[in-house]
Amino acid sequence: MDKNIPIDQNMIEYIFSHSERLHPIQKKILKYNESLGHIKRLQISILQANFLQFLIKVNKFKSCLEIGTFTGYSSLSMALSLPKNGKIYSIDKDIKTNKIASNFLKQANVYNKFSIETNNAIYALKKLLKNKKKFDLIFIDADKESYIE
Repeated sequence: MDKNIPIDQNMIEYIFSHSERLHPIQKKILKYNESLGHIKRLQISILQANFLQFLIKVNKFKSCLEIGTFTGYSSLSMALSLPKNGKIYSIDKDIKTNKIASNFLKQANVYNKFSIETNNAIYALKKLLKNKKKFDLIFIDADKESYIE
């Protein structure tokens, strides 16, 4: 039987008290994104990042596909939870934010876990499908208008 668990302030405080502290570069990305104005909404929340990290660690995932890199907060969050040989394949069509994300990932010393492709998600996914590429976790956070495809 499914049960709904309300996410209230008590639950949020519990989650944060049992989560790892933010990495210095995660904090740097959050601060940078605050300066972006309305577009900062493209970043996932700290709570969502904690959930991704939890999923990766509990399931011992080694490979992730991320659609929508933005400035790299979710990428870094996942990378920090992957084992040393873990890999993230990230797709985003915005060359500017991909460069920003790459810079942050280099600062955090996790860039070796990444392959970032600047492309439309549908085209990149078709290429991955053709190559029969598989991932332990797929995080879709972009190209919402094409979700059905």
